[in-house]
Amino acid sequence: MKARRREHALRLIEGLSGMGCLCFQQVKNPYEHAWYMFAVTLDEKKASISRDRLVARLKELGVEADIAWPTPIHLQSYYQAYYNFREGDFPNAERICKSIFQLPIQPNLSTAQIDRVASTIKSLLK
Repeated sequence: MKARRREHALRLIEGLSGMGCLCFQQVKNPYEHAWYMFAVTLDEKKASISRDRLVARLKELGVEADIAWPTPIHLQSYYQAYYNFREGDFPNAERICKSIFQLPIQPNLSTAQIDRVASTIKSLLK
């Protein structure tokens, strides 16, 4: 199962490399990484579409993209109430939460389905 996820992740990285608006998680050794999820960040300044719109369009086109962390932890109600955290306290976390999304790499997906994920993203980011 882990090997299949790794194959899918590496195939997506290969298929989407060169897209200047995408940044992939950095992994020192892809054979040791669990590949539980495949996180990607979108630089909206370089893209022709927002992260939220990209994920929505991918879903409309049958790609199971998702926004895993829509709100940084420090802006969730518990942390705001008990620790008085506010917007701007952790700008890196806020920036990442506004740009990160995940792509499907489930082991039951075929190579053709992974290739379709990559080609669909490419078509939306032209």
